[in-house]
Amino acid sequence: MKNLFKLALCGLAFVLAACTNGGDEIDDNKPTGITYKSCEDKMEIKGEAQQVTITITADAAWEAKVSQTRIATISSGASGEAGTHDIVLDFTENATAYSRNLTLTVKVAGVAEQITLCRFTQLSISAKGTDANVNKNYTWALLDKYYLWNKDLRDKGAPKWDQAYDDFLDSALRSINTNTMDGYLYSPASGAPYWVYYSYIQRTTPSANSVTRAEKAFYQGYGASVYGIQFDAGAIHLAVEYVYPDSPAAKAGLKRGDFIAKINGVALNENNWVDYLIDTFIYEVPVGTVCNMEVQEFNWTTFALTAPRQVTMTAASYCENPVIYYDVFTFKSTQNENKQVNIAYMVYNIFEAAFDDEIKKAFDLFTQASTENQKPIEYLILDLRYNGGGNVSSCCYLSSLIAGNKALKGGNPQVFMYHRFNDERMAEQGRDRNDYTTYKADLFDKSAASAYNFPLKEVYVIGTFDTASSSEMLINALRGIGMKVTLVGQTTNGKNVGMEVFNTQSSGSPIDGNHYIFAPITFQSYNCNGESDYDNGFTPDIHCKKSDWDGMPPVDWGTFTVDVKGDRPGETQAILADFFSVALNDLLTKEFSAQSSVKRLAMPSEGSMPKVATRLASPERKSNILRQNAWMLAEEE
Repeated sequence: MKNLFKLALCGLAFVLAACTNGGDEIDDNKPTGITYKSCEDKMEIKGEAQQVTITITADAAWEAKVSQTRIATISSGASGEAGTHDIVLDFTENATAYSRNLTLTVKVAGVAEQITLCRFTQLSISAKGTDANVNKNYTWALLDKYYLWNKDLRDKGAPKWDQAYDDFLDSALRSINTNTMDGYLYSPASGAPYWVYYSYIQRTTPSANSVTRAEKAFYQGYGASVYGIQFDAGAIHLAVEYVYPDSPAAKAGLKRGDFIAKINGVALNENNWVDYLIDTFIYEVPVGTVCNMEVQEFNWTTFALTAPRQVTMTAASYCENPVIYYDVFTFKSTQNENKQVNIAYMVYNIFEAAFDDEIKKAFDLFTQASTENQKPIEYLILDLRYNGGGNVSSCCYLSSLIAGNKALKGGNPQVFMYHRFNDERMAEQGRDRNDYTTYKADLFDKSAASAYNFPLKEVYVIGTFDTASSSEMLINALRGIGMKVTLVGQTTNGKNVGMEVFNTQSSGSPIDGNHYIFAPITFQSYNCNGESDYDNGFTPDIHCKKSDWDGMPPVDWGTFTVDVKGDRPGETQAILADFFSVALNDLLTKEFSAQSSVKRLAMPSEGSMPKVATRLASPERKSNILRQNAWMLAEEE
């Protein structure tokens, strides 16, 4: 799903021109090395497998590349000398439910930058016909048996069978108004708000082996997430939100809080920044592609950008490790040598079972720091601001590590989560719909709970509207067993329901030669106290507005501003530049008195904060793809 998400993120951002037979004369003030091309800048093609030929005239030797070889390969004309040549692209069938995008580029000898010849949008194959068999015998059959509101669907009756399979699901879900927990109201940057459903269906291309949820996926590119930002209504940059560990970007020294001013020698401006964002950080980039960037940082003392530095990245295959950052912060009192506090901090972006070992590495570091400091970890700041959910098993594992012995009662694990299914599935077990507490439950992981057992006084969770599903389940589960969880940031998404995932490839039963992944909402989640009242999101205990500088501009992970007495003369103004600082400030206030060596610094008023940066509107996300930020209970056997 991750690749599909990346493609669709930009797939609907623009109105794309259809294919034409005419060509474009290249007439640009900047030298490109290409004097003629037979294609438009943007082209839309159908979803079936096909060949597309592009003719170019080059001034010198050249080499062409495509952004994703899974969409198309260059079967001939990948390079050539000066003159006129044909580039032949072989597109594979687009068996997904969504449009997908491909960029064709060419590098001409003697020209500094790579030239984009064309951006292709390939429509879904489902656009050419209907999927009545899938709709009737697969989608509707599973909805009828497993959907949490299946009774209401039956009362309305099935939509017409003769539709594309994704349209059929959408029609079915929109026919009832009792399932308001299946999704949320999405307000796009332009246009009217509309409802986004968590339930989804996806036509997939079969892989050689059935993929399990514990396998790590690899991607081609640089491994950073960025957005557009403008300083003082002037220069435009790409601000780095986060960088995946061990990715090409991380190895090149790119980090959260960096601001990219130039890419391959070209300064970013209002006309090109979206293209560079998409081509460099959203599309997959062929292995070996070199990207040179001019990077600056934001100085929180002068409120100005620093002098630029050069960063060179080489695209490679990497995995998106969701454990973005972790560290331990220790504060001591100079007045009382016995007064010390150890604080663990971890940034975690998605609950993915394949990376549970990375969570363990973080907790091993927390243990090591406890030993070295001769005092255990007493606070955890868990940063879930970008975490939209994921596997329930990983959520249970992380929750158990955090809870320690608090997750156990009499040596036995307490309830982590109760499930409430539809009436018929409850009745199959001889239970009433409201008697979920004796039907089925996931327990805390006893082994994980016993592994570390830090004496945590409090857990701070950093959350935003993007914090959803398993992230919210963690908050609910820990509060259910009596742990103090303080939410810092903004109101969370409000997803207290989950899905079971059905996969025709796992069952070995293709439908009309195609495979599908279908994930309908099938259960509601409750903690051990039977609490599930967060369908409108968790309200933060410490509320932060966007103007409190969460990522505007971003600061590197673990950046905070506290003035230690004696560290430098005089009073120094400090700014809490991030939600992390707000959480840290709150807990230090509890641990250290006003006379302590660690002094609490007040947050400046909003009016005193210079307005130096404006976040630019990103390419519009396709709402359906946001469903990937949903829980997965398990793959159906």
